[in-house]
Amino acid sequence: MTAAKVVVNDQGFREIQGEPFQYGTLDFEKEEIRFLVLERCAAGDDNNGGPGSDLVSCTIETQPLCHADPFIAVRNARGYRLLEELIIVNGKCLIVSAALERFLRHFRRPDRSVRLWIRYICIDQCNADEMSHYWTREFQDKMYEVAQSVVDMQRFLRDLLDRRTFEKVVDSRYREWTKEWHGLPEQWPLPKVYPIKLGSKASNEHPTQAYQYVPLDTVVDETRMIVIDPSEDRQAPLVLHLAHSPLASDVAYHALSYTWGDAQDSVEVTVMGQLMRIRKNLERALRRLRRSSSHACTVWADAICINQSDTSEKSHQIPRIAAVYDQAACVVCDVGEEDRYSELALDFVKHLQEPVIRMDEDCEFIVGKPDRIDPGDVPRLCAALYMFLMRPYFRRAWVIQEVALASNPVIVCGMQNGTPFEALEKAATNLSDMILRDPDLVRKMKDSTPDLHSVDPDQLLFIRKLVFFRHLHMCRNRNGFIMHGIRNTAPGYLEAAILARDFEAAVPHDKLFALWNVARDRAGLDYVADYSRTYEETCMDFTKAWCVHSGSLDMIAASEFKKPGDHQAFYSKASSWCPDFSTPSLSSSLVRREKLRLAQTSILDDIDGRVYCADGNVRQEPGDSKYFEFKGNTLHCMGVILDKVDGVVASTTEYPSADAAIFGLFEFCKGFFEKNNITTYNDVAQAVVAMVHGDCIASWPKRAERPEMLQDEDSDAAVHGYTCIPFKPRLIPDQDPNCSRHVPWFAGGYSSQEASQVARTIMRGRHVFVSEKGYLGLIPNFVSEVEGDGHSRGALHLAILPTCSIPVLLGDHPEIEGAYRFLGTCFVQGWMEGEVLTEEMGCDDPAEFWEAMTGTDKLRIV
Repeated sequence: MTAAKVVVNDQGFREIQGEPFQYGTLDFEKEEIRFLVLERCAAGDDNNGGPGSDLVSCTIETQPLCHADPFIAVRNARGYRLLEELIIVNGKCLIVSAALERFLRHFRRPDRSVRLWIRYICIDQCNADEMSHYWTREFQDKMYEVAQSVVDMQRFLRDLLDRRTFEKVVDSRYREWTKEWHGLPEQWPLPKVYPIKLGSKASNEHPTQAYQYVPLDTVVDETRMIVIDPSEDRQAPLVLHLAHSPLASDVAYHALSYTWGDAQDSVEVTVMGQLMRIRKNLERALRRLRRSSSHACTVWADAICINQSDTSEKSHQIPRIAAVYDQAACVVCDVGEEDRYSELALDFVKHLQEPVIRMDEDCEFIVGKPDRIDPGDVPRLCAALYMFLMRPYFRRAWVIQEVALASNPVIVCGMQNGTPFEALEKAATNLSDMILRDPDLVRKMKDSTPDLHSVDPDQLLFIRKLVFFRHLHMCRNRNGFIMHGIRNTAPGYLEAAILARDFEAAVPHDKLFALWNVARDRAGLDYVADYSRTYEETCMDFTKAWCVHSGSLDMIAASEFKKPGDHQAFYSKASSWCPDFSTPSLSSSLVRREKLRLAQTSILDDIDGRVYCADGNVRQEPGDSKYFEFKGNTLHCMGVILDKVDGVVASTTEYPSADAAIFGLFEFCKGFFEKNNITTYNDVAQAVVAMVHGDCIASWPKRAERPEMLQDEDSDAAVHGYTCIPFKPRLIPDQDPNCSRHVPWFAGGYSSQEASQVARTIMRGRHVFVSEKGYLGLIPNFVSEVEGDGHSRGALHLAILPTCSIPVLLGDHPEIEGAYRFLGTCFVQGWMEGEVLTEEMGCDDPAEFWEAMTGTDKLRIV
């Protein structure tokens, strides 16, 4: 046997040395066929290693097909031809794709040889006669028919990769890669491999066949890239080529972020000389990217680059979409067609880049440099910007990861382009601030623009959240002075899911899967995205996996159970403890923060982590079931029911003035507690003002006790004699242990304007309640006294579960004796730091209490 080996040269690249294998001739009249006989593994070889001294060894046998011995045919054996490996055939060297080498390596058997027909080896691709006879769709199908069995190579390799049997192959030149958050490449190299399905008839001028996808080579981490032919004529039909390229390569490309649009509104385009039907929104976006120069443009777009009809491919490609946007030279954010307001809006963005838009002595905003914009025109421009930001693009769930991971996200609208995404977010932040500071601005905006019927400042949060996620991923990769502190695990999955709750997706699974690549605490999470399972199964599987992985039940605190009905099909199939992230939340989140400060995103801290520790801040260790476990779809957890809801204070869900709402609650609660001689709190008004801001009592002392704290004198809290101890940036060490959970530090004290916004956030979708033991709290509005069918819901139990950071509401299960339904979460003033476990249960600390509970029956939540 001729010596053959793989060596590494001085530059670190692999070189193959040895005598090359030479193909012999075939008798076409006898229909002679080559077969590859894969020799068995060497003794002790477990097939788990990569290529090395144990090269895959084979022989070639030639037989007439009519007398051929039994064989296995291998389909989808194409591999990326620019990443190659060496195998030994008849003692000589044969170069094959890395994917094919891995297949042969792991398909061989220790006890016997294996006889294979593989088109890419058994046919001499340099022989034109052989190619004309055997490299045809008809002959390939014939071989599949007469084979003993047929193996799909790509599926076989994908399963091995899922089991981590071997590592993916990466070109050593591109193994080390450092992300550049800004700047574009000087050159845009094109892909080099353009595979096409065997037997396809291609014609860019007169395409007739429908495009058929060629499977991706998962071993080298292939992705598809669209290459757009240039054209001077903007109206010319699109001509596209679909290349295959490893993500780690020299190819520089644009990643397209856009709204899919209506599936019925579609158009045919030419792809690889064949026909493909795509949605009109995508066709318009690609047309806008098409260059008029002689250079082609390389683009990645999910609807084309992922085979949407292949569920298995979709499930495998979803987790790696993050890398596609991460490594793109530029992310093009196509927000749709131009309209009468878009040009005004994007021009106005340039004038809203100041940290604060100031007012003159007449309370008119000073906008524009070097020449000030006429104050009379400002409302019309604000209206145009607001309407632009209401476009569906900014609400799309997939846009979160597309913007968060983008090196250079750029807004494109119609033929206008070049607006940086972060510039648009700064403008949105300033617009929110202007609306908040000028109560008359909304009316002026609507008067100036008849098409604008309503203005909701909360709708501007969508773009702010998009850039906030990006801000967390950029972390310290910014130029200039960094004031914020961001953990390297931010955003966590729970935090991301809560912030993204109101975003939209056509497929409910996508509300979970779109965040998979954004969350940075998923390492080790035993979960795989799978579109083949129902949405309810997907949510329950994910929730179980997250709770077990984190050792916490905080994920279930995002659940909002409503009695199943025609409008609430989710809970007719899913357990009450399972969150339905496909729908907007019905009440404020207490388990994690959901409010972004009204400040430039680039200076914000992350808002990850627990807000409260009603359970005493305990956690379950991996592999343990001390505190909780899932048996089927039932949650078995330790817990203690401490109280019940006695009465609910009905209140409006919309607060035109948070201060007015607080004032009403002050008066009601003070009178109620006095009338019923309830003495739970020393100062009921103090308990109320702290609670409506999501804080414990100590965070809102009497002003006389903290005279150094500054605040607006006319705020409702000030009028009642209380002040807030606001929180400071997370990394400032001199935090008061009793500081607010939500109200931020501002100019030596706190801003009553921001405090008012906090109160609106906390009180969203919640009523005040009083418990049987005299505790004040906040309960979700949807937890009503009577169910829809007229039957009483029964007792509303107030409980604390270990590893769940906030109190929860449980209801008796109507059909399963001794079991409960999870109804939602609540704020109970005096429980949020675990005080009730020590004060009422007589333990030195909550951990001692839970230790004493070990061995008792667990609650069953269905």
